[in-house]
Amino acid sequence: MPSHLVAKKLARAERRVTILEKMIEEKTREVFLANEGLREAVEYLRKLQQVMPGALVVVDRERRQVETINDSTRNLLGVTPEADLATRDVTALFPDYQAFIDELGPAEQEPSSPRETHWRGADGRIIPVLVSSRPLVGGPDRSPKIVFIGVDLRDRKRLEAELHQAQKLESIGQLAAGIAHEINTPMQFIGDNVSFLQSAFADLQRVVDAYEAIRHHQGDRKAMRNELKEAVEEADLDYLRERGPQAFDRTRMGVERVAKIVRGMKVFAHPEHELSTIEIQEAIETTLTVAHHEYRYVAELETSFEPHLSVVGYPGDFNQVLLNLIVNASHAMSEGDERGRLSITTKAEGDDVVVEIADTGAGIPEEIRHRIFDPFFTTKEVGQGTGQGLALAHRVITKLHGGSITFSSELGRGTTFTIRLPMATVARGAA
Repeated sequence: MPSHLVAKKLARAERRVTILEKMIEEKTREVFLANEGLREAVEYLRKLQQVMPGALVVVDRERRQVETINDSTRNLLGVTPEADLATRDVTALFPDYQAFIDELGPAEQEPSSPRETHWRGADGRIIPVLVSSRPLVGGPDRSPKIVFIGVDLRDRKRLEAELHQAQKLESIGQLAAGIAHEINTPMQFIGDNVSFLQSAFADLQRVVDAYEAIRHHQGDRKAMRNELKEAVEEADLDYLRERGPQAFDRTRMGVERVAKIVRGMKVFAHPEHELSTIEIQEAIETTLTVAHHEYRYVAELETSFEPHLSVVGYPGDFNQVLLNLIVNASHAMSEGDERGRLSITTKAEGDDVVVEIADTGAGIPEEIRHRIFDPFFTTKEVGQGTGQGLALAHRVITKLHGGSITFSSELGRGTTFTIRLPMATVARGAA
């Protein structure tokens, strides 16, 4: 081949190599820029993960090991930056892990609904959290993961406890005037009977003195006999024989009534926060004593108790629920023109104890029935209610005692609240 042709071919080849080199250089630059962008995106996502307020935990589903946590998780659990949770069994962090897995199902399933559970801190303390989870396939090995998002509930639990206590104190404050009236009534007839007995004793003392004077021959016998006769007539011994025992009985009854009211108030003022046996009838009778002034002027009371019913739980919290329902029923009946009827029944149904509290008030309108147990919802005037009574009643019965509280209502005829508690309740923690 002539040399000039060879030169042309070499020139063309060199141009092609130059073009290829430029193309490779451009592609290399594009790959570099893409990698830089990817690194920036990964770093950005990592920063987002670290600054997000919720706790983030990524778990390898097959190995049951923690892969990733963010700073919020470290703060929540008290884990130092130097500590590495990777390769640790997830149950060390999340004791209720398996229950979530069973609920979550296969990897392609939708996220689970948020629910309350507990995580375990680095120091072993139990931390209440609201957790939602979602299955995910990712990572270099494309292995199934589970992403948990947790929200710290400690502040909310503390506020709930404070609100619950405040609501109890508010109830006690609202009852104070009525309790004073309830105590004042028996104290009045105690005072009246004591005055009568004091006067009777003075009359009898004069009779005794006159008799003693005769017995010891102190003075003129005729004058002493006249004094004795006059003392006996003024004392009216027949009247004292009839009314004296009644006065003592009424005084004793008044003292017992006051003592019963005081015992009932002590139950509410110093509620037990430890598990114990709740005698259902005793709890209801104690609450009725405390709330007597609430319903006595607006309703007749009817009770039907199946004897010897009891559950395991928190007596103070249960009494508070009863008080809220009785007070609400009384207020509902106070709006009517006629005297109402407050009915309380207890019975056993299977393994449950059922308590029904019924009133003949105006009933609950259909449009608000779905909100009855919502926190802060109330139909009362401003200053007359916090809207916490039924919300806390629902929490105490369902969350603390594992039971249920429902209601049925008919406009113009009244409302019945039904509490159902398992006899073998395993209560979950004081309110």
